[in-house]
Amino acid sequence: MTEPLPCPFCGSTNIRAHVYGGGEPDAFMQCHDCSADGPNGLNREGAIEAWNRRTQPAQVPTLTDEEIERLDCIPNVPGIQFGDVAKFARAIEAALIAKMGGKP
Repeated sequence: MTEPLPCPFCGSTNIRAHVYGGGEPDAFMQCHDCSADGPNGLNREGAIEAWNRRTQPAQVPTLTDEEIERLDCIPNVPGIQFGDVAKFARAIEAALIAKMGGKP
């Protein structure tokens, strides 16, 4: 069975099929994180195939070490110590990459 690809809008893999009666097409896919949905299909498999034909998520841009070092040069920020900004930036980057399915 074909599985739905990640959401092309937010990168989530929390995608579910919604099948209903009353006419054709009668199924669609929906991201349960950002609420993107469609396109419709005749059944669950058709909805997955239509969903998977959409444009795929953009890659998460990564920061170079030099860019991270420049962030640490931000002066006079109360409560922020040297090195904290770089750690924070790398943590955000790692979280985004994980959410996008591990694709930097």
